[in-house]
Amino acid sequence: MRRNIILPVLVVLAACFISGCFGFSNPNKMISYYTLEYNAPKIEGLTTLPFAILIERFQVTPMYDSNKIIYKNSEFKRDSYSYHRWRANPGDIVTHLLARDFKETSLFKAIFTLDSRYPATHMLKGTIEEFYEKDGEDYWESVLSLSVALIKKDEIDPLKSIIFQKKYNMKEVCSKKNPQAFAEAMSKAMEKLSNVIMKDVYNSLLK
Repeated sequence: MRRNIILPVLVVLAACFISGCFGFSNPNKMISYYTLEYNAPKIEGLTTLPFAILIERFQVTPMYDSNKIIYKNSEFKRDSYSYHRWRANPGDIVTHLLARDFKETSLFKAIFTLDSRYPATHMLKGTIEEFYEKDGEDYWESVLSLSVALIKKDEIDPLKSIIFQKKYNMKEVCSKKNPQAFAEAMSKAMEKLSNVIMKDVYNSLLK
């Protein structure tokens, strides 16, 4: 009876010893989460236009439609970090920041997002075409590309409803070769594109 108890115990102890020796029992490494951060831009000296704009959630191309931080270190290849991720999907991050920036500038009568019940005169739709870290030998950089369309809601003719459609591209060099520096560079890229998009929307509706 005693031998029957001792043998399974020895087997368990041996398995634990082997796992420890070969590093199989290492605890899981903690995941770091990132987001984009920058101060909302201030555009002064312009009159508030009497339009209410609904900013729809930006779609994301399949390659970047993930909380994983995607990077490129060679042609025709994309990879992702195991322990560094975005806090939210890039589509949610970009939409939130763009809506915040539009509201802060007071260039338009009202800015709504999809959870709003109020009517809007125009819609701003978009797609994130590129959202990744490009790793070169000499430096890393953030790559951000957005396709944006401004649409008039009460126009019956679909072709006439499109006020403008444009693709925006921005690259920013990372201060260091690490994910946090990449998040900082992507924040700068988003800040610059947000400014350009807002001015383009304003000038299009000013005509």
